[in-house]
Amino acid sequence: MKIRNVTIFSLCVMLLIIVLLPVSASAQWGKALHYKWWEHDRLLVLQSVDYWPEHVYQGTIECFFKLDSTLRSDNHGNTYTYIISKNQAGAAKGDFGIAWKTGEGRLHSWLQNATSTAAVYTNEIQVWQPRWYHMAVTWDVDDSMRIWIDGVQMADRKPSGVDGYPPLDLESGNMPIVIGNQTTEQMSTTWDGFRGVIDEFRISNVVRYTEDFEVPTEPFEADANTMALWHFDEGEGLVAHDAAFGLFDGALGNAVNSYVDAPQWVDIEYSEKIIINEVLLDERDNDVNGDGVSDIKDEFVELTNISNKAVDLSGWQLGDDDAITFTFPDGYALGPNQFVTVVGGGDVSGLPGYDADPLKTAVFSAGGSIGDGLTETGEYIILLSRIGYSDCYLAVGDKADAGAPTSAIVDGVDWEFVNTTAAAADQKASITRSQDANTEAEDPFVVHSEVSSAKFSPGTTIDGADYLSYVVTMSMNPEGVGTLEVDTVMARYEYNQVVTFTAMPIYGEGHAFGYWTTSDEGFSSKLNPLTMSINKPQNVVAHFVPRIQITPRVVINEVNFDVYKDANGDGIIESNQDEFVEIINISPEDVDLTGWRLGDDEELSFTFPDGYVIKSGQIVTVFSGGNITNVPGFNVNPLKSRVFVSDVIDRLGNGLNNTNEAILLISADGSEDMYIQNRGRLYKGDPFIKSAEGIDFEIRFDVRDSTWNNNSITLYPDGDLSEDDPYVQHKNVALNDSCFSPGQTVDFQDYIVVNAIDDGESGLPRSFALHQNFPNPFNPETTIRFDVPNHARVRLVIYDILGKKVAELADKEFNAGYYQLRWNGRDRNGRTVPAGVYFYRIQTDNFTQTNKMILLK
Repeated sequence: MKIRNVTIFSLCVMLLIIVLLPVSASAQWGKALHYKWWEHDRLLVLQSVDYWPEHVYQGTIECFFKLDSTLRSDNHGNTYTYIISKNQAGAAKGDFGIAWKTGEGRLHSWLQNATSTAAVYTNEIQVWQPRWYHMAVTWDVDDSMRIWIDGVQMADRKPSGVDGYPPLDLESGNMPIVIGNQTTEQMSTTWDGFRGVIDEFRISNVVRYTEDFEVPTEPFEADANTMALWHFDEGEGLVAHDAAFGLFDGALGNAVNSYVDAPQWVDIEYSEKIIINEVLLDERDNDVNGDGVSDIKDEFVELTNISNKAVDLSGWQLGDDDAITFTFPDGYALGPNQFVTVVGGGDVSGLPGYDADPLKTAVFSAGGSIGDGLTETGEYIILLSRIGYSDCYLAVGDKADAGAPTSAIVDGVDWEFVNTTAAAADQKASITRSQDANTEAEDPFVVHSEVSSAKFSPGTTIDGADYLSYVVTMSMNPEGVGTLEVDTVMARYEYNQVVTFTAMPIYGEGHAFGYWTTSDEGFSSKLNPLTMSINKPQNVVAHFVPRIQITPRVVINEVNFDVYKDANGDGIIESNQDEFVEIINISPEDVDLTGWRLGDDEELSFTFPDGYVIKSGQIVTVFSGGNITNVPGFNVNPLKSRVFVSDVIDRLGNGLNNTNEAILLISADGSEDMYIQNRGRLYKGDPFIKSAEGIDFEIRFDVRDSTWNNNSITLYPDGDLSEDDPYVQHKNVALNDSCFSPGQTVDFQDYIVVNAIDDGESGLPRSFALHQNFPNPFNPETTIRFDVPNHARVRLVIYDILGKKVAELADKEFNAGYYQLRWNGRDRNGRTVPAGVYFYRIQTDNFTQTNKMILLK
C-alpha cells in the first residue's frame, strides 16, 4: 500500500525520533560510493515512492561529491550527468533532479509538476575539478530556490509574484529516488550516470541554509527535520542504510545483471590542497640564501596551495624521514595560488616573498637544515598536516622505488598523498613540477635547468611569477577569416582560473567555426564558446573551416520552425504536425537518397526509403506529422512522392525549436553531411549529435535571420548557397507575403532549373593547392590545408629530412572542396617522432607539391 498521507509520515518520524535521539552519529569519513557511468551504476531507493510525503513545501538536499576527472561543457554525458534524480521522462508531478546537461558546464537543479518547472543554475562555475565539493539545493515555496557550492550561494530563484518562476514544492510523484543516475525508466539504457565519488547524502524538510556558510567538517547528523541520510560507511554489501529513520534504505544495482551496475565501496581520498612543488637537494654551487656559501642551508622545499581557499598551516611540519626540523607558526595561512618556501638556514630576507612578520612572509628558515640535510641520491621529503588529513611525502632517487618511509619519526602515519620521481636531483639544480602545480602527470618532476635558464626558482613559478599563474596565447587558423574573444583579458591567468574563449567567423570570408585545439596533446573540442580552467601555459587555437567543402548536390532549402498557419494543408494548425524541412537537389544529376537521414541534433527522425531518388532540380519535404495528401508533390507511392511525414509520430527531430536548433541532413555514406543552425546556436560550431556520433560535416550554415517570426526561413533564390548567410524569412521574398511554400519554390514552382556549375562562382577552388601548415614550427600537432578543384584521388605523405616516409595522412578519393588534415607528430606505428625538419607532399594525377615544416620539442 502506498502511503500518501503527511500525517502518517510525521507520526513515523516522531516515533523514530524518540527511539533515535539518544544515539550519537556513528558515521565516519572513511567510506564512500564510487560510480562508473559506463556501467550505469546507481543507488535505487524504491521505498521513497511509498514514504515520500504528498507535499514537501521546503527542504534541503545536500551531499559531498568528487568527480573522477575535470568536467567541462564538452566532455560529459549523453544528455545529463546526474547526481540525484526523482524524475520521469517529461515534466510530471514530483520530478526533481540535480545534474549537468550536455553542452553546459553549469550544474542545475529543477523541481517540476505537470505544468511548471522551477530551476537554479551554478552559472558562476563552468568547469569542475576532480576534488571534493559540498553541494546543497534549498527550496521554500514562500521564499526562494537556491543552489550552494562549498557554502557559497550560486543562484537565487525568487518566489511567486517576483519573477514569474516561483519555487515549487517537491511532491510525491511515482518515481523513486536514484542517486548517481537517471530516472529508473532510462538508467540502464542511457549514459547519464555520475562519474566519481559521492558521500554524506542528506535530504531534509527544512531550509538549512539561507546565507553563505562554512562547509560541515563532520558527518551529518539526523534530527527532527532529516527525511533521509546516507553516510555510505557500510564498506560492503549491497545496501546503503538510511541513518535517519530507516525508511529510505538504498539498493546498490540489481540482481538481474549480477549487480554490474552497483557502485563500489571505496575509501575516502581527500582533495590535495598543499603540494610540494620544487625541491633543491643538491646545494653544490647554489647559494640560494645569498650568504656567499653553498651548503645544506641552501637546500629548500617550495610548497604551493592549489585549492580555492586559504589553508591554515598552523602546526604543519616539514623535514625528511630522519628529522622534522620545521613547524609552521600558529595562525599561518597560505592563500590560494600562493607559494611558501622553507630554506635550510641562513638569512632568507633576500628571497622572493620575505616579510619580517612571520604570519605574512612567504619564506622561512628551518634553522640549519631541512631534516638532517637532503640527500640528492635518495631522499624522502616529509610534509605532515596538523590533524593528519593531508600527510604526504616525495620520494627521490633510490627512495622512489623503495615504498613508503619506515623510520620511527613517521611510524603510524597514514599517507594521503604519495609522490615519487625519477628526476635526477644531483644535477646542481632543483627538481620542479613542470608545469608548476602539475598534478596530472604520474611523475611531473623534472630538472629545473632543463625547462628554464635558471637552476631554481624558490617562491616563484618556473618563469618567475610570484603567484601560481600561467601565460595564455590565442591564435586562429587560417588567419583573417574570423575573430577571437576572451572573457577576461590578463597578462597571466591564475591556477584553475576559468576562462571562456569565443570564436566568430567573419561573414563574407566563406568559413564557419570548426574546432579548438590547445597545448594539451590530443585535445580537440567542437564546442564554441570554449570554457576551460587554466592549469598550465596554453596556446588556444580556433580552427575555422570552409562552409562548403564539397560540390553540393542535395541541400536544406526551407525550414518551418515557427508554426503559425496550416502548413500541411490538413485544416488543422498544430505545432507538432506543421513543422517541416524541405530539401532540394541543386546538382545536374539525380541523387539516390537511400539511407539519407533528416532531423535535428537530438534525433534523426526520418530515413529516406530504399530506392528513393531525388531528381535534378526536384524539391522534397518532410513534415512532422498530420495529413500531407494536400501538399504539392504527394503521391501514395513512397518512391514517387515528394512529401513525407517523420518516422516518429508528430515529431521531426525532437521537435524544432524556433530559437535554438540545428537541422541535420546526413548522407548514407557520410560524404555530404549538412547542418543549418538558427539564432540560439549562432557561431557555436558543429552540433552535438546524440543519435549519430562522429559525423564530420561538409556543409555548414548559420541562420542569422529570425526563425520565430510566424513564417519559414528559405534559401533565396531557392537552392542558392553562394552567400555566406543565404537563409532569409520566407514572407520577405515570396509572392503575396506567403509564410511558406513546402514542396515548391518561393514563387510556387515545383522545381528549379539546374545549370552546370560555373567553377568561377561555385565557391569551390579553381585549382589544386597545398598551403603552409599551421602552426609552424609546431608541437605537438599541426594542420595541413589543401584545395581540390574537382573529384580526384589525393595522396598526402609526411617525409623526414632523409626522404624516409614517416606517415601517410591520406590516400583516397576527394570531391571538390577545401580540406585540412592534422598531423600529431607520430609515425605510422603511433610512435612520437623526434624534433626536426619534415616535409609534406601532396600528389594527384595532375599535381604535385612539397612543403617544409619544423617540429619542436
